Amino acid sequence: METKWLEKYNELLKYISDNPEIRIKPTSMSLPGEYKEVFYAKFEEVRDLFVEEVLGDSLKDADVLQEKWNAELSVLFQGFIQEVELDVRLRPFMENPRVALSKKIYKSLLDVIKGNSSLEAFEPFARKAISEEFEYCMDLGYKRWLALKLIDYFDADALYDYPTPDENDTGEMDQVAAQDRFEPLPIWGTTTKLRFPVAFYAGFMVSHVTLHSKRFDRFISIRCDHQYARWTAKERSKNQEWFRYFDIHDTYGLKDLWSDIYIYVANDPKDLTLCGDKEYFCRPHIIIDVETDKDWFSKKQLKSAKRHAIVNQPKTGTLVASKFPVDGELVQLASVPQELDADFMKKHAEIEFVHWDPSEEIVENVPVEGEEAIEEMTVNNDINVLEGTAFVAPQRYSPAAEMDQELNAVASSLNAASPDAVQAVETPVEEVLPQDGVPTENTEEEKPEMEPELDIKVMYVGWDTSALEGVLTDMIAPIPPYPVANW
Repeated sequence: METKWLEKYNELLKYISDNPEIRIKPTSMSLPGEYKEVFYAKFEEVRDLFVEEVLGDSLKDADVLQEKWNAELSVLFQGFIQEVELDVRLRPFMENPRVALSKKIYKSLLDVIKGNSSLEAFEPFARKAISEEFEYCMDLGYKRWLALKLIDYFDADALYDYPTPDENDTGEMDQVAAQDRFEPLPIWGTTTKLRFPVAFYAGFMVSHVTLHSKRFDRFISIRCDHQYARWTAKERSKNQEWFRYFDIHDTYGLKDLWSDIYIYVANDPKDLTLCGDKEYFCRPHIIIDVETDKDWFSKKQLKSAKRHAIVNQPKTGTLVASKFPVDGELVQLASVPQELDADFMKKHAEIEFVHWDPSEEIVENVPVEGEEAIEEMTVNNDINVLEGTAFVAPQRYSPAAEMDQELNAVASSLNAASPDAVQAVETPVEEVLPQDGVPTENTEEEKPEMEPELDIKVMYVGWDTSALEGVLTDMIAPIPPYPVANW
């Protein structure tokens, strides 16, 4: 039995054969004016029916998303916000999901009609293309809708923008952003436009939305999705906490590190300019994992949320916003801290936050009075150049203590092999006297095992954000005021 789209496809072929004036070749196509409208109407009908067959009732979910998105835009446009910019892939889907999805198979279906491909090759390719595009846009569209709801909830009376060259969707700017270099931060200013760009390259990772909240009388920024930056900032706010990407990757690897939405709070919009550059990431106040898969909890429970909470270490807490209902009792069981990986518990305590100081970035080889300058040498693959030279392992800022131990072991072996060399200076250790006055062996105080305090709240949001808004109020209201911008 022929499906509807295949039936209409055959009708299209018959229309072409019944009108010899329509000339279609593998490399060209000629449609006289009187046939063009009918041809493309039938062509679009085939594509629309194919999309409906692939997605079925799921297309109704796209219609709901479009309806909710437009409703929230109407609310925001009643204020001073005049425009919302989305990336080029999501924008057409939010405007008309069916048209956007059918465009994904325009060229492949036309190739079949031209004789460059076959229906057997077209069908699996087109099904996969439509399914992947639908999943991508439904996931990202819901997350962008949730961001709009947060903006509405914060009750903004001023909006700020930090435009960077890489966010202009031009190949030329992408090439500029791809260059590694030191750059000043973008100049911020007020705006009436919300921007949610997705750029292939990022000079800096800046906030997508920075606003002044009448509800909290604070400046709040929202960053949707993490993106690695290519530029190193010449300045960073000292009112924020920063941690090095090197430390994060050295400790946790490269996979599943980042959340979906980051929220920062400050008393000055300048403190919210930068979320991250090439070397440093700004510690957020709140992170939100947005789950849009109906079966997300049965697949991964809270493993990702716990990992994101440990890696990002939000100051106030972690939220998991679920598009679909979840079993509250199962969530409680998965929330038990003891289920965490022991390595995570250990590494959680080893990450060290820093308040960035420009003077720390440049370390010059300046000899201290009474000491000789350190001689620089190139080793490459020849370790013999170290013979007769005392080697002291440098103090590293890496949280991986095991690597420091290995370096010190190498240093000891090299020093032992060089009897004439100046030995590494050991810091004298004072005796530790207990209360009874009897000397005891000096041992480092053991750190107590850490129970990570992961404040993770899971809630069913769906299309009603009232519960989420209540939790955000409890999280943001107690945040103490920060001093004025300090750079």
